[in-house]
Amino acid sequence: MKLRCLYLFLIYVFGCSLTLAQGLKEDVLDIQKQELADLQETEFGDIRDLISGREHQAIYHFTLGHPFWQQKAWFLGDLRTDLHYYSGLTMRYDVYRDLLLYLPDSLSVEYMAVNQDQVEYFSLEGTHFFHLGIGDERDAMAELDMEKGYYQLIYKGSLLMYLKNRKELKGKSGDPQHHSEFYDRLSRYLYLDGKFYLIKKRKHLLKALPKHKNEIKAYLRKNQVNIKKLSDAGFARLFSYYDSL
Repeated sequence: MKLRCLYLFLIYVFGCSLTLAQGLKEDVLDIQKQELADLQETEFGDIRDLISGREHQAIYHFTLGHPFWQQKAWFLGDLRTDLHYYSGLTMRYDVYRDLLLYLPDSLSVEYMAVNQDQVEYFSLEGTHFFHLGIGDERDAMAELDMEKGYYQLIYKGSLLMYLKNRKELKGKSGDPQHHSEFYDRLSRYLYLDGKFYLIKKRKHLLKALPKHKNEIKAYLRKNQVNIKKLSDAGFARLFSYYDSL
């Protein structure tokens, strides 16, 4: 009889412990939610609505290279959303995941991912990136299967040229430690009269610009321009010449 009473007492105590633990867990979750809200208010101020709600975590382990635009360093830049303009932010662009990362002034958090849906454009050290696929250009992008995302502006005049930065993560053959490595993959798109053109070769450029085809041919020949190897600055000079005709 005594053993049975002790057994029932232990079951009762265990049940009370579970109930208490569940209550404490819910209290902790409520506290964490409030701490996150307070953190967004104190650390981010007016920019808190752009934050995805959690710290960004790097997932690139045992890799060679990096997933970022140009280098791992942080840049000072500006950001335009559908409602506000922000300047002097510390940011960097994760090309592999097409994410803009924001580093707050305080060290209480590492860095946060900006909500892409609200971004119209941003700049890093004077280089401008536009969020394409959210405006009137969507149908034109669909014709070339261009993905929605951030595109670097190369030239702006009577036509636009965008550069799409991409990173691919590939395993290195013969690597005994099975390292993966980041590789750059760049695509340039010319936008003219509501239509996009993927520019890979000379013939693509001439097809996109029939109005001054002969002049463009002469420019390419005179300056010994190889479209496959032409730099962004070279494209800017070419289109500046085109706009002067």
